[in-house]
Amino acid sequence: MARAKAADERLARYQQASVNGYPYVFRDLPGALIRRLQQSVAFQLTKQFEAQGSDLTPVQYSVLAAVCTHPSIEQGELADLIGHDRATVGGVLDRLEKKQYVRRNLASHDRRVRLLTVSASGVALLKTLSPAILEAQDAILAPLDPGECIQFVRLLAKLVPTQKG
Repeated sequence: MARAKAADERLARYQQASVNGYPYVFRDLPGALIRRLQQSVAFQLTKQFEAQGSDLTPVQYSVLAAVCTHPSIEQGELADLIGHDRATVGGVLDRLEKKQYVRRNLASHDRRVRLLTVSASGVALLKTLSPAILEAQDAILAPLDPGECIQFVRLLAKLVPTQKG
């Protein structure tokens, strides 16, 4: 009952923002705002990476950092950990392996399983890019005061679906 009431209240807010007969302004819907924020974040990260002389993408950085902090992780576990599908992670790993940042090693217990490790050059790249990542996070949160930053991150974590292992 409470959920239905909350949904009705949200719909009423969107309908109040009517433009040219449409019941809401699409760009002001939560999904549209989240997408615009995601594009802005990806752009800022890419810009920071380029400033450091790296052609890594945000997803490649995410994979590299996760493998570094979880040595000998399996590819499927990695996909679950970072919230991407296995096919995407497989392609990202192909590119990182080609750049010699990641290695896939056969597991001794099962030759079908590949365990992932980061190479020395991958670790060095992560160390180089880490300050840029932190700068980008600061830039993303700059419009918010410290209390809002904490609340915003808490709310984002609440909205993001938990991964099933």
